[in-house]
Amino acid sequence: MTKNKKLSPDKHYTRTDFARIAQERGWSIDKTRGKGGHWWFKKDGYPPFPVPEQIGNGLQENIKKRLGIR
Repeated sequence: MTKNKKLSPDKHYTRTDFARIAQERGWSIDKTRGKGGHWWFKKDGYPPFPVPEQIGNGLQENIKKRLGIR
């Protein structure tokens, strides 16, 4: 994904997609800290949060809000 590409708030993103978007927006991803295969997304000034491998619809919306997609 490029930084100039508009992200669709209606698309269902994978964890890898969210990681790519987050890194483009200055977040760091810790793939070893999370419990049970979760990845930990963190950025100074924002609360960190875990992202599991399989993401349900409610969590999709929550992550999109945290990353500014929605």
